[in-house]
Amino acid sequence: MEDKKDMQPRDEEMPGTEQIDESEQMPKQVTESTPMSLEKPPKARKPFKALMAVGALLLVALAGLVYYFFFMPTKAPAATNSGAKPATKQEVLTAAGQVIADMKTKLEGTVKDTDTSGPAFQPSGYEFWVQPSTYYGVIATSSTDVLVKNLDMVDTYFTDKDYNVAQADPQADFPLNKEITYDSKEVVCGITSYDPPQGDASDPWMNVVCEDMSDILATAKEAEPFAVVYAASTNEPLADTSFSQVVIDESPVEGYRNATVAISQSGFGRVGGFAGLFYQVPDGEWQYFKGTQETVDCKEYNTDDLKKAFASQNCYDSESNTSSAIEP
Repeated sequence: MEDKKDMQPRDEEMPGTEQIDESEQMPKQVTESTPMSLEKPPKARKPFKALMAVGALLLVALAGLVYYFFFMPTKAPAATNSGAKPATKQEVLTAAGQVIADMKTKLEGTVKDTDTSGPAFQPSGYEFWVQPSTYYGVIATSSTDVLVKNLDMVDTYFTDKDYNVAQADPQADFPLNKEITYDSKEVVCGITSYDPPQGDASDPWMNVVCEDMSDILATAKEAEPFAVVYAASTNEPLADTSFSQVVIDESPVEGYRNATVAISQSGFGRVGGFAGLFYQVPDGEWQYFKGTQETVDCKEYNTDDLKKAFASQNCYDSESNTSSAIEP
């Protein structure tokens, strides 16, 4: 540690600040014996150096401002304890998503998101119906009076936007139990409402579920080869059938594939549904195997092509009452 005396200020001259003897600052008296000197007095250097220092500081300050405004990266503002939530990037809504966003602001009652699947729809150019896997939905629970208001609001909303409308025949005993489809070039929406009968303690409710037409057309294109094979194998009319959730798997046996397609009735009041199982051999077309709602018995995979196409898939061994993997 340095000695304290070393920390005392020293009487050293700073560069550029030479001390001038006071006697030199006083003008000499002119006398006859001392002629006036013709030499120019030395220039005072203090003001000049001060100006230079000020100019340098100004240049540094100007450079700092230029860097701040043009080069310095922008920093997020410091967090505060105001309780406000941080801003997030606004989600880009599809046409169907925008309709549901509108419904959330217009429906009365208790309004929540719903995972109820969307309506089956028969797109132009296809004989069958489809249900895309992507949809947007909301449910409003309310009183009977509010249900009536919500149904009126929804109908006005879609008719004002020139949507086509189709609905199931009304039930005479339950006039507020409705199943309606509104469709446009971009969106298809299904509305289902329920007003419980007297003695039923549940609250009236209404679902609004919408799908984008682009998703409907993509699903129809994907399902078309399976719909054709299914109709040819079962003689079921395509106009009464809906297809969705196409899942294609590669078999571990090279060249073989299998597919599962959700198949159900189409139109209003549709019920039931099952998994349609399909398979494909090397360089062959898709073939329909069967429809099921449960794991298929291992005995039913009774050909080499079936075993190879569904190899490693689970089956039910009815003899041992256990699950087993299909072996090619």
